[in-house]
Amino acid sequence: MLIQRVEEQIAPELQKHILFYDVATPVTHYRYTGNKNGTMMGARPGKENAQAKIAHYKTPVKNLIQSGHWAERGGGVPIAVKSGINAALIVLKEKAPAAFEVYRSYFNNKISAEQLRKSNEFKPYNNSWVRKQTPAEMLAERRKESN
Repeated sequence: MLIQRVEEQIAPELQKHILFYDVATPVTHYRYTGNKNGTMMGARPGKENAQAKIAHYKTPVKNLIQSGHWAERGGGVPIAVKSGINAALIVLKEKAPAAFEVYRSYFNNKISAEQLRKSNEFKPYNNSWVRKQTPAEMLAERRKESN
């Protein structure tokens, strides 16, 4: 459902480019993130962690911005996506203020996806990119052909 919405509003034919779906279990989260006991959450939401400013994007390293479960309180895919968007907006605000304003308007539901695409701040893209096969895919194809 989420992929279909993105496809309808932002990336036509997105599903044709998806090669792999994964089911997220605690073991998956541990494998991907290293979070203790496979938790899908970084800092727990709540007054104590909010006051301690546990979650944040900026780091002591110049120009290093983090996103993901530790940049926002809470967890799950929606929080990870939100933090990725916010990290990109932080960069855009400094590097491309006009683009930042357009994206901010879109994410705050002030303009539509169509208005975002028509913005002068972005170059049009014709969806012509074609992914190259991985070595594993090429090997599998050769094996099929030889059988």
